[in-house]
Amino acid sequence: MISRLQRLAPALILVLLCGPGAGSTFSESEKEDAANLEYQVKAGFVFNFLKFVSWPDDSILAPNSWKIGVLGDRSVFKTMRDTLSGKTIDDRPVEVIKLKTDEDVIGCHVMFVMDDFDTETWAKFGELKHTPILIVGESKDFAKRHGIIGFVERKGSIRLQINPSRAKNASLVISGKLARIAEVVKDAN
Repeated sequence: MISRLQRLAPALILVLLCGPGAGSTFSESEKEDAANLEYQVKAGFVFNFLKFVSWPDDSILAPNSWKIGVLGDRSVFKTMRDTLSGKTIDDRPVEVIKLKTDEDVIGCHVMFVMDDFDTETWAKFGELKHTPILIVGESKDFAKRHGIIGFVERKGSIRLQINPSRAKNASLVISGKLARIAEVVKDAN
């Protein structure tokens, strides 16, 4: 019997390589399932980032939960929220919120930025580089241009880029275990 992942793998690879609108030979349902699967995988990565990053003790983060803010499409927010619903780390629940304004990010440990964010929206959040928020995104060269961790596609797989200088500016410490599985990048000039 073919597993759901095996059935959706061609559509997922197509979405990763060409974007959600690619592949007229796949039904809309298969494309949607592949996109959801991609964001379920990314949600799993973000969940694990919480285990391998240290935040400063004196930060104003939500003390009783792990707060992840999603900047972008509502369906991606829902997929990430549903994927992480009920998860805990060190007896603290994971909470996923939809970011609408720069004030919504206050108290977040992680901010996930979708690929399709626009320059005007990003400008509202761009002043966060010196705050203790792990900024994760998926646009091209995200870790070089905007954030600390960027998702990149390599040969059909999701890989990570990490910008240690941005992490240091945000007073975050990234575990060597996480750094070893990622490509280390520097700021783009």
